[in-house]
Amino acid sequence: MRGHECYFWAKIDGKMRESDFTSCWGGVMGSMWFWQKEKSTKPRSGTDYPFKNQLIWIDKWKEPETVDYAPELVSIINEITPCEIQGDLIQFLLLDTYRKSYLLLNFIRNLWYEPMPKYTAVFFKSLGPSKKKYSDPLARLTWANIEGCRVPKPTYSPHHCNAMLGWKSMAVRMAKDMKDLKEYPGGLTTEAFLTKQAA
Repeated sequence: MRGHECYFWAKIDGKMRESDFTSCWGGVMGSMWFWQKEKSTKPRSGTDYPFKNQLIWIDKWKEPETVDYAPELVSIINEITPCEIQGDLIQFLLLDTYRKSYLLLNFIRNLWYEPMPKYTAVFFKSLGPSKKKYSDPLARLTWANIEGCRVPKPTYSPHHCNAMLGWKSMAVRMAKDMKDLKEYPGGLTTEAFLTKQAA
């Protein structure tokens, strides 16, 4: 398993461009903003998200520990937004807000980044059993996330992932479903979304 860096491609003006910002999924907004800012007629703030409903292609995701779990993970995410494995890339359709996209992209990042010791194996092994508990795809993902968070004991600051335990007294306790995602306000952080009580 490697670090949390994210590598992706996007089609800009009909040409495939590789992200020039790889330290986080912020590149989905950062790199694409730089690529397209010349065409903008108004200044954009850091919270602006002009790239909704655009495709990206995720690169360098294959790791021997998790590659066999990729088809099941991608299949579940594909029930939420178009997502498929295309050779060495994963094609992903961004959602209508950055935070919603970030939530799902962090589950994909589990393929190469282990945020807490022993979390990753439990997360992926929980995807199968999640089908018996939930038919909703987001509930399956967030329940597997909860199971992964049960294993490690240290308090963890949830950067670059959806796993959290004890950070600012937060802990993921409830599976979220598609209704929650639809009602997810753009300004709410993923940490708050995953840990707050269901509406």
